[in-house]
Amino acid sequence: MLKGFQENSVIIECNKCTKETIHPIANIVSSKNELGEYENIGFECPCGNNEIFNMNLPTLDRDVPLARQDKKEQQQRMKVNQFIMMVREDYIRQEVTPQ
Repeated sequence: MLKGFQENSVIIECNKCTKETIHPIANIVSSKNELGEYENIGFECPCGNNEIFNMNLPTLDRDVPLARQDKKEQQQRMKVNQFIMMVREDYIRQEVTPQ
């Protein structure tokens, strides 16, 4: 689970062991592959579990309203949206400040 942001890093909580780890993202860029899809981005916990983020989700500026999701899902979706806007090549030139 994406817990938040710290400077040029993301804070991930492992879904298996619940440990929080910090991963740098300064040099990560999700580019389109030969199929026209953005490459997903993954992070590995010391316990061996991987957290993969789908970079092909529509961002909130193009997405349907979040009203159909519960509060926890809405918060997670907002964080993933911020992450997408920080690393996906079509947003990389825009300045995004995590909240």
